[in-house]
Amino acid sequence: MLRKLGLATLSALILSGCAPLTPDTLPEALPDDSNTPTAIEPNAYKLDPLLEAKDREQVTCESVTPLSAQTPLSGIVFSCASLGVQATIPQIRDAGWRMERMEVGQQTQQDGVITMPLRITIRKLF
Repeated sequence: MLRKLGLATLSALILSGCAPLTPDTLPEALPDDSNTPTAIEPNAYKLDPLLEAKDREQVTCESVTPLSAQTPLSGIVFSCASLGVQATIPQIRDAGWRMERMEVGQQTQQDGVITMPLRITIRKLF
């Protein structure tokens, strides 16, 4: 009997650790001047123009922040001025776009970190 009670308690503890996020358990919101999405805010950017673009449309986008060893490529936000959109590569890919070209700009050093601006050319496939 004691073993069953202990097993039930252990199961409840494990399951409570897997509880979904609710508005009460979400972390603090980003400051108003921040424009960076988080894992909890997957739709922080307006992505409608990416989704509604014509098939086979080609667009060039530039990185908002440069590439560095401290930032994964999937976390870099690209500004697509002709669409009026800012999005990461995973968001662009999920909206039906594929990368045709990536150009790496002139290497610079900021605060001891080597950075390089990026420019991508993407095409809407579906």
